[in-house]
Amino acid sequence: MTLQYPQIDGLDDKTVQDGRNSIFEKSAVGARNEGLKNADEMEKAMASVYPGSPNKCETYFDYRLKYKQNG
Repeated sequence: MTLQYPQIDGLDDKTVQDGRNSIFEKSAVGARNEGLKNADEMEKAMASVYPGSPNKCETYFDYRLKYKQNG
C-alpha cells in the first residue's frame, strides 16, 4: 500500500505548519482505513459467490493544491 499526501514545509509558524500537515495525514489515513474496510467487505462478498477469485481492490486518495495569488 502506498499513501501520498501533501506536506507543507518552510512556514515561519511551525505550529500552523504542523497543524496543516496533521490534517493532511489524518485524511490520508482515513482514506486508507476506508479502503481496507471496503476491500475486506468485497472479499467476504466475493468468497460466497466466487470462491478463489483473483479479484483485487484498490483505493485511490488524490489531492489538488491550489495557489491563491495576491493574498
